[in-house]
Amino acid sequence: MLQAQTLEHTHYTISNRTPEAHKATPSMSQMADRHNECGKMRYFTPELYLQLQSADDSVVDKAMEQWDAASASYRNDLERLRREMPPQIRPITELRLHDWNLVDAFDGSNEDRGMPATIVLKDANRFTILCYWVSGKVQRIDPPPHRVWYKDKIQWLYDEIDLMDEVNRTFVHRILFSDGTTLLIPFSDCRVLKAKSDHTMSHADLVQIA
Repeated sequence: MLQAQTLEHTHYTISNRTPEAHKATPSMSQMADRHNECGKMRYFTPELYLQLQSADDSVVDKAMEQWDAASASYRNDLERLRREMPPQIRPITELRLHDWNLVDAFDGSNEDRGMPATIVLKDANRFTILCYWVSGKVQRIDPPPHRVWYKDKIQWLYDEIDLMDEVNRTFVHRILFSDGTTLLIPFSDCRVLKAKSDHTMSHADLVQIA
């Protein structure tokens, strides 16, 4: 994989400036209008996030009300979505990746067609690798202009998962990164891999593989 620098074309990187008051909010997943295609963030939008960063307390208060309502809807929608998901896909709905650093990203297209789309994230010495078997083209939505977006070291902010096609059982993962970019990943299957950078396998570990 190539090193991620900025969220452009097919390789990406990200960073977050979420205030401490909002930092504890978990990664968001939700099921919205199934008749829409990949679309854009439904509930946890870049515009709502920017309102939370406002210097105007009244704007922040109103945005927090909207955020709380979105969170409540998310919990209900996620529970319905999980019941419709194949068991092997459900782990992606259980992730809490807020503020994890984006290390690398690959959309699985072009000369490496057939390879899964991959996102590599890091938090201290922990790595999470998301592998998607895409059902369509990975898309990118550029951020609304604002100085709050942080583009040097990109982090994961919030995400949403929808059921995209009920007949073909495909889903879409929408991810908002800290540079304001939204990534849209349509997929039919996915896996979540985890590792630690300070762990070296022993013989006992290796013999359990096969």
